[in-house]
Amino acid sequence: MEINNIYGIGGQIPYGSQTKESTFGKEDFLKILVAQLQNQDPLSPMNDTEFIAQMTQFSMAEEISKINSGFDFLKGVSLTGKNILAKVSNAYYTEYVEGTVEKVSIEKGQVYAVVNDKRIKISDILEVYE
Repeated sequence: MEINNIYGIGGQIPYGSQTKESTFGKEDFLKILVAQLQNQDPLSPMNDTEFIAQMTQFSMAEEISKINSGFDFLKGVSLTGKNILAKVSNAYYTEYVEGTVEKVSIEKGQVYAVVNDKRIKISDILEVYE
């Protein structure tokens, strides 16, 4: 049996059309760094300058990520008490949520606006109005 379409609250979604959001995090970086160190040539190891440069880049990327997360949280807080329209999608359905932002929460670096007891990613918000 072949499934071509899925019907949800928000309408029809072609099966398999969703994309998974991928991010390269610090765990991924550390896995690559450990693999690089384990598999380096013992007669010609990575020099100190290369290693320090990679660690510096990693530290800078982590700090920038923290700053961005802070900005997202401030954006979310500025929405408190305002009316929003959001499009929330997953693999099975699309739902449009409309209402007043009751509060803002953050979980694992992701900022959510809470509307009608539903957590909505800040990035899913389409409109903000009084």
